Amino acid sequence: MNNHLPFKEHVQEYEAWFDRHTAVFESELLALREIWPRGNDLMSLEIGAATGRFSKELKITEALDPESSLLEKATERGVRTMPGMAEDLPYAANQFEIVFIGTSIHYISNLPKALAEACRILRNSGKLITAFIDRESRIGSSYEAAKKDSLFYAPARFFTVAEIQKQIIDAGFVNLTITQTLFGNLNDIREVQACKSGHGEGAYIIIKAEKPGYDLPLP
Repeated sequence: MNNHLPFKEHVQEYEAWFDRHTAVFESELLALREIWPRGNDLMSLEIGAATGRFSKELKITEALDPESSLLEKATERGVRTMPGMAEDLPYAANQFEIVFIGTSIHYISNLPKALAEACRILRNSGKLITAFIDRESRIGSSYEAAKKDSLFYAPARFFTVAEIQKQIIDAGFVNLTITQTLFGNLNDIREVQACKSGHGEGAYIIIKAEKPGYDLPLP
């Protein structure tokens, strides 16, 4: 992940964004819960968990981030944390049943390597869940346009749905499904929105994919 993110010096500002956009956060959580694998005691990891808001709400087993100041806040929320980089995960192979990468995906320096690492630590038939802002959406376009003058978006790389799909498939995942939420302009979202399948309308895109239920051939 990018080691020059602004979040570590601006934790309060980062947290305040969610407090100002409660309906946005709740809409994202609703969409994630709709597709989240069911089962008791599933081993799960969030990569790039920041202050642990999603990890806490989704009851994720462990939250990983390279920034200790962010993980301190996650620990305060009762989340189990681990320092580490997306491209070099400090875990053995075949350890997790769910790996979640939220919008931190926009700040990962080497996404193909990070996705390969996610595949490595997942058990066979384990689920990768990625959530990101579609560059071609209304909100994505506004973020892209504001990058030059934005504290948080300047280092971000926004993707199209097709770009993320290709990278997930190239990493060896199969059975992709897509869900969307956040319809309209960001500041107009005052109530929790229901999610829809597919993409092309919403800004917040969730792709769930599966590690094949068999060992991949060696390259």
